[in-house]
Amino acid sequence: MVNLRDPKGALENYQKSLAIYERLAAMHPTSLRMQSGLAVAHAKIGEMKAGRGDAAEGLEDYRTALALYEAVSKAAPNNAQYRENLAVVLDRAGRVRWATGDKAGARGDFRRSLELTKAVAAADPSNAKAQEDLWLGYIRVGDKTEESDYRGRLANYRNALAVIEPLAAAQPANLQLHEKLGATLLGLGDWLETRGNRREAQRFIARGVAVKKDLADRPNASPGSISDYVGALLTCDRDYPCDAAAAVPYAQRAVELTKAGDPEVLETLATAYFQAGDPARAVETEQQAVALVTDPKARAPLEANLAKFRKALKHE
Repeated sequence: MVNLRDPKGALENYQKSLAIYERLAAMHPTSLRMQSGLAVAHAKIGEMKAGRGDAAEGLEDYRTALALYEAVSKAAPNNAQYRENLAVVLDRAGRVRWATGDKAGARGDFRRSLELTKAVAAADPSNAKAQEDLWLGYIRVGDKTEESDYRGRLANYRNALAVIEPLAAAQPANLQLHEKLGATLLGLGDWLETRGNRREAQRFIARGVAVKKDLADRPNASPGSISDYVGALLTCDRDYPCDAAAAVPYAQRAVELTKAGDPEVLETLATAYFQAGDPARAVETEQQAVALVTDPKARAPLEANLAKFRKALKHE
């Protein structure tokens, strides 16, 4: 079993898998299964190389994986799994291209991935995974569309909402779908507000906040769901009103659930205290968060907030 906590070991294991598939593919040159296995191995190796900072090498493996998936998809055009895998690798390659500054190439990968996902989802509307992939594809293309292309971005965000909303409605117990719905509504509302469409933006934001609240109010709500709602209540840089006082008890509950052992959750509570006008408790809570983080780079933003809270406390 591959241990992803050991990137070097994981890469070595994927390279061993690649060597095995290369031998099998040489023995069975017409086997699409073996070609698909080669593609999977190259994609995994590309992911590991890109993850360790070797973007150029990672892209080379992704290109090989894409060429293999192109070939097997062409040979078996009715095989939805091959097309799904091709779409996934295009999306991953696009993210690496974007990180290297090749935005035009990345946009091409994202658009092509989306077109493939559309075809898979249309061929089998009951395929819930394909529908979720379609939602993500619209979000990805929308996020990476040129800032000047207002209509293009808006169309993709609206399409994403049109996909995720019925999925969430059909599966009320699927909390992940509802989290995605809330994030989509808030994201669309925030983006519309930056474009001056404040009336419609507030409607989407209000709906998104309501979804987040429903998730946070569940008896078995996770600390993450609660913190997401707290974050929505603390976002004050838009017209929709924030409510730090209402956020505090939710943030306290998240800290209790994590036994005060998660610095991000503690950071959220400290921010809630601060925005609610209680810098003393903000300082105390932020100190707890800082104490849990040993990496200097990760500690820096927490320490900056701690300094801000201390400054406010001195001026009380």
